[in-house]
Amino acid sequence: MNPLRIILALSIVMLLTDCQNMNESEEIDAITKVILAEGEARQNNDFELFSECWAHEPYITNYWAINWGCSTIKGWDEMSQWFQKYHHGEPNSYIIRRENINLHINGNIALADFDLYIDNYQGGDLESKANATLEKINDSWKIVYLTVIFDKSFKQQSNN
Repeated sequence: MNPLRIILALSIVMLLTDCQNMNESEEIDAITKVILAEGEARQNNDFELFSECWAHEPYITNYWAINWGCSTIKGWDEMSQWFQKYHHGEPNSYIIRRENINLHINGNIALADFDLYIDNYQGGDLESKANATLEKINDSWKIVYLTVIFDKSFKQQSNN
């Protein structure tokens, strides 16, 4: 084979590899932005931003568990009603942080895990592990499943 053809073929392979790495890097950035924006929406009681982060489908699910209970919210209709009921008014006084985000992308599905911290929540700090599944819908990443397990939490204050 002609050395020029070999060099040309190798150059094309290297270029395609660089483009693929650049595309994956762009996807990672886009997914990370959605995960962080969803936390920001909860922090600021911003329904519009929250709505942009989630798929508006009946199959979406948000599950959380803490030492005083757990909850499952299924479907966009229930999720949007829940958010508007419990996240309204001024931004919250507590601080939501999402750190150490790890991602795996396979086509139009992405799996993420991250540490979630809620500082100064009703006089205490919460630490949790979270898992999210995102789906690429119409060229935008949307959350379809979010599980939050508070592994270090405090007892809920009595309302009595």
